[in-house]
Amino acid sequence: MIKAIFHYKDDPIKKIAHLKKGLQNKAMRIACNKAASPVKAEIVAQAPVDTGALKKSIRIKVKDYKSKQVWIVVIGASNKFKRKNKRPANYAHLVNKGTKTIQATHFMSFGRTASAKRFPERYCSVLKEQIAILLK
Repeated sequence: MIKAIFHYKDDPIKKIAHLKKGLQNKAMRIACNKAASPVKAEIVAQAPVDTGALKKSIRIKVKDYKSKQVWIVVIGASNKFKRKNKRPANYAHLVNKGTKTIQATHFMSFGRTASAKRFPERYCSVLKEQIAILLK
């Protein structure tokens, strides 16, 4: 899991405050997904391939905590993905961090590089686009 906190000069949340709650949620979800997709692509590219199940199970999950006005984007192996009665989410942490006998690959760490650093810029630009589309 990749955890990051961003601070903005021009807060996009204040710009969508005048929209209805449903439209705010729609704009935020679209912006979070589009901004996180290059990070996911980088993680998928670095994931090791044995059967390909781990690579295919990597998903983006957007979670909102409305009481705190916090949105979280989680990129990792999905528990819902299942292939041949195996769930890659059950062993993804072992592949990433390694064990006594298996060397660590650190494929999840690659998401913290350049694509993750551009997340706030992409997020703001996509959110501005979504606000413009929703206000039409």
